Amino acid sequence: MRIGVATENEAKLQGVAEAVALLFPGARVVRIPPPELPRGLPRNGEVLAGARARAQRALEEGCEIGVGVESGLVGFPGAPSSLLLTLVLVSDGEKEGWATSAAFPLPTELASGDLGRITGPDGAVARFSRGHIRRKELVKEAALLALSQLL
Repeated sequence: MRIGVATENEAKLQGVAEAVALLFPGARVVRIPPPELPRGLPRNGEVLAGARARAQRALEEGCEIGVGVESGLVGFPGAPSSLLLTLVLVSDGEKEGWATSAAFPLPTELASGDLGRITGPDGAVARFSRGHIRRKELVKEAALLALSQLL
């Protein structure tokens, strides 16, 4: 089985690969060039739409399962700040599964910047957890929950 992850981000690819190894032993995880998406940090519904577009791109490249990983901000009425989360959406072309990672408040001054440049390859979560949690771990957790919906 060929499972495609439409990303250029190594932490996203590794997190999905670790989840796939647990749920689909023997499956091959491949990197697929992501679709053109708007620049900047997605917000609210854009997070789900971005993950879905990435999963669809992998299916279009002939993968049996497409995986889209999108991080972005989700706001809640009355909350003092938006939460940064990672959403994983998987599809086999007929059925979808999706899940999110743990989420945490992102300071307003970082929400408007280039988060990858500011926080590095381990993501904002590594910066704010003082290195105890890394982006790959958030992706793996959400990927396990999303992929299990296709079993």
